[in-house]
Amino acid sequence: PIASEQSQPIVSQSLVPESGLIPFREDEHMGEAPYDEIKAGFDDGELTDQCVLYHTIKDEWVPIEEFIRDYESNIQDKSRKRDLSTMTESGFNDPGIIPTAKESMEIDEPP
Repeated sequence: PIASEQSQPIVSQSLVPESGLIPFREDEHMGEAPYDEIKAGFDDGELTDQCVLYHTIKDEWVPIEEFIRDYESNIQDKSRKRDLSTMTESGFNDPGIIPTAKESMEIDEPP
């Protein structure tokens, strides 16, 4: 992978094409760019709310704000899943985590 791909957050392959470049268009301007550049362009006012991006999950062009919302939601969902798997695999004893069957048996054994 090239350096710019390594700096990109891990996102569902179905949301962002394998190339990491998201097709976008606004008025007469069309192109492809990494998410970070598109988001920065929107934040800086280079791209307006008239800009649309191709959303591969929905298989349609969507407003930039909708794409950003879906992208950010996807990253947060992946982060939550990653944190939960880390906590359960590490064996943290958190009351919010349901113990495994083995842990339950060990707890229920008389001393």
